[in-house]
Amino acid sequence: MRICICDDESKTAQEIRSLLQPFEARCGGFELAELTNGAELAEIYEQGGRYDLIFLDVELGEMNGIELAQSIKQIAPETVIIFISNYPNYVFESFRADPLHFMMKPLQKIEFENVFERALKNTARLNEYIVIKRENTRNRLAVSSIYYVEGYDRHISVHSSEGIFESVGKLTDIFKRLEPYGFVRVHQGYIVNMNHIKRFGTDYIEMSGGERVEVSVRRRGGALRAYDSFMRKWSW
Repeated sequence: MRICICDDESKTAQEIRSLLQPFEARCGGFELAELTNGAELAEIYEQGGRYDLIFLDVELGEMNGIELAQSIKQIAPETVIIFISNYPNYVFESFRADPLHFMMKPLQKIEFENVFERALKNTARLNEYIVIKRENTRNRLAVSSIYYVEGYDRHISVHSSEGIFESVGKLTDIFKRLEPYGFVRVHQGYIVNMNHIKRFGTDYIEMSGGERVEVSVRRRGGALRAYDSFMRKWSW
């Protein structure tokens, strides 16, 4: 598991290393990086580097950790981010970056253990793949990279951060496969990944990739309830 601690306080990095230690054997070891400035982390992602999990300070000198997290999510939406901060007033603003959690300093052992357990489940889920078949072609696609799926007349279009993939089949069948990973049906012709919802409007959903997906009147109520329930995991 690749983990990055990005914090300009060495005490916090030491705290996290100590709290991670009981999990190391169970996870088969960690590939742990420690950074003290956000610019270095941003450059790593711009050059193709990736981490499974980032412990990210909200205030990193002149750089805003929330804005940095947003740019990381645009490049690699599967990255799990946990904010750490001395300032509780950043909690609601941090929602914009789709974090797993927001922890206050000094870190509390029980809270850390609970949050890290969730992170392990998240990274396991994010490593799931589906295979998109088209004639003689097979594309292995990470579930976490899928924004939404469009279906009509037995034609399937899977929209993802890796591109658009076409296949033949029923939207109902692919929904059964994806529903356990946070997908919801919002229209007769669309299912969306709730991990990538940026805005849930009256008759549309805006995805983190910028696309807008139509929401039908008939399905809006159920989809909104599912999304509200899904979003409770961000509550503190």
